[in-house]
Amino acid sequence: DRVAASFGGPLQNVALNRIRADGPWGTFDGHGGFSAQRFVAYGAYRGTFDGLQPLIGNAIEARGPVAGTVGIGIEPKRIIVQGSNLRMHGATLRGVPVDRASLTLAIEGDRLRVFSAKAHTAGGDLVAAGTLQLTPGKGASANALSLVAARLSAAQLRGIGLPLTAGTLSAAGNLSAGSPLPTFDGAVAIDRGKLANFSLTGNGDIR
Repeated sequence: DRVAASFGGPLQNVALNRIRADGPWGTFDGHGGFSAQRFVAYGAYRGTFDGLQPLIGNAIEARGPVAGTVGIGIEPKRIIVQGSNLRMHGATLRGVPVDRASLTLAIEGDRLRVFSAKAHTAGGDLVAAGTLQLTPGKGASANALSLVAARLSAAQLRGIGLPLTAGTLSAAGNLSAGSPLPTFDGAVAIDRGKLANFSLTGNGDIR
C-alpha cells in the first residue's frame, strides 16, 4: 500500500488537502480529514470488489470492477460509505450483473444499513433501503431490505435461486439474509417467463 498526502491543522482535527492512496483494494484520489474519533475522505475511486473483500467481508458476494465518486467515514463502531454514479460494468452481486449504482450505506458489525440505494441491475432498475443482517439465522422483519425492482431479466437472476431462463420480473417486498440463499417476502410479477419448456406469466405473493 502507498499513501501520499498534504495536510495541516491541529492534531485534534487534521485536514487532508490532498490524499492519494494505492493498494490491492484500488486507487483513491481526493481530500478529507481525521481526528482521534473518525476518518473521512471524499474523491475518485477505482478498483474491484475482489480487492475490497478484506474490508467488506465475505457476506457481500460481489465480484468485478467499480469506479466513481465516493465518500467514506470510519468511526469506532461503523463505516459509512456514499457512492455517486458508480460504474460497475462486468460486476456481479451474488452472480447478478450490476452496471451502475448510487448508494449511501453503513456497515455496523454484522449489520448492513442501507439508507438509500438505486441500481441498474439485470437489465432493469432497483431501489432499496433498510437493514440487512449479514449473519444468516438472525433475519427478522426489522432486519430486511425493502426493495422495488422493475423489469429485471429473469435469466440473469439465477445467482439468487430463480430458475427461469427467459422473461422479465418485477417485485416489491422485503429481502432478508438466508443460507444458502436470501429470503424474500413480497409481491412478484413475471412477464413472458420460461421455466424448462413451460411458459409463465402472472403475479402473486411470495412468503
